[in-house]
Amino acid sequence: MRVRHIKRCQEQLRRLERSYQQLAIADEDYDKHRGVLLTQLAQWQAQRVEPTSVAVSLVEFITALQNPRQWWNGLDDEGRRSLAHSLFRYLLYDLDQQRFTE
Repeated sequence: MRVRHIKRCQEQLRRLERSYQQLAIADEDYDKHRGVLLTQLAQWQAQRVEPTSVAVSLVEFITALQNPRQWWNGLDDEGRRSLAHSLFRYLLYDLDQQRFTE
């Protein structure tokens, strides 16, 4: 989320600069908006993600991958379909044998 906000501020700065170069906005408006965007950008860039929270999330993720049955049973049909689509490029199901073949 932080990276998305940083990229958004950078894109807004780029567009503001382009508008200013095309004389679409006045000097005062440009200075005002640029100052606000630079402040927002600096705030987002200064935020840090605590390494301990990242490590905990990574441990939880690895644990979940090691025991997929635990979280698979907790999903509804749509959740299972989404999960299967995210894990595999394709699934081949043999209707005669009623099992996945690949």
